[in-house]
Amino acid sequence: MLVVAFVAYALTLALSRPPTGSLVVPSPSATLHDGSPAPEHFSLPRLGGGRLSLAVALDGRPGVINFFASWCTLCREELSDFASTARHYGEAVAFVGVDTDDPGGLPALHSLVAETQVGYPVLIDTSVAVVAHAYGISGLPVTIILDASGKVRAEFLGRVKASTLNAVVSPLVGSSTA
Repeated sequence: MLVVAFVAYALTLALSRPPTGSLVVPSPSATLHDGSPAPEHFSLPRLGGGRLSLAVALDGRPGVINFFASWCTLCREELSDFASTARHYGEAVAFVGVDTDDPGGLPALHSLVAETQVGYPVLIDTSVAVVAHAYGISGLPVTIILDASGKVRAEFLGRVKASTLNAVVSPLVGSSTA
């Protein structure tokens, strides 16, 4: 009984603190599967002002949604690759960053976006992480790849390199123009 109480206490304590490490191991999404429609009925504040919904961001194009936070080392490492890949595809692919439950706040987010030269929309999923919850995300970074119809085609848990991102996105660009 004492062991169970200690484990419960330790888990509660760990989950109540802002993360300080570089990796939170996410579990696979329980809600998203290859070919399932992405939850698109949300609108979040956009870094720099205004609001944006996924449906408006995608606008009939394949999309890359990257859930991240400024405290996450792996997230920081992959954002430069995402920024350069987004520049490569231009308007053919909609990239959207979702800063999720970030205790660093706007100053840390602004700094990270400037440092990594992210030029695509970054949305702010506040402390309740409503959108991250809708996508079944329990750790960061997580990247969801959508086809032009808004259906999930891939989900990556952890850091994604540019070569991997290109290998998945490239075929979707060709199929969206057909």
